[in-house]
Amino acid sequence: MKKNKQLAILVNDTNALLMELYNHMIVSRNIVFKPKETDGKEGLFEQQESHVKHKRKSSYYKEIGDIVSHYQEVVIFGPTETKFELFKLLEDNKHLNKVKIECIDTNKMSETQIHNFVLEYYK
Repeated sequence: MKKNKQLAILVNDTNALLMELYNHMIVSRNIVFKPKETDGKEGLFEQQESHVKHKRKSSYYKEIGDIVSHYQEVVIFGPTETKFELFKLLEDNKHLNKVKIECIDTNKMSETQIHNFVLEYYK
């Protein structure tokens, strides 16, 4: 019997912690969204800066989406609204049709709570 590849993503505005469940152990890595220093500042070129930030964020989400494509089950969770934005983009990606993706709203958690959440979710 082939085991499903399972991934959990704790996401916020600046960081995505990707955790693969492997033999009841969690292997993780970070993907960091690095906005330019001018992002969010008022200025003459505010509209251009907003466009540049959007392109960087799209690249951040694309990198996550490329990783998600290698899994059969994915859960996205966290306390910020960013998880819903990522979920919507992944759900709309026709290349990820075979990936079961779920989004769960959670409170801020400690490292131990995150670990327990992922293990319990994929129990």
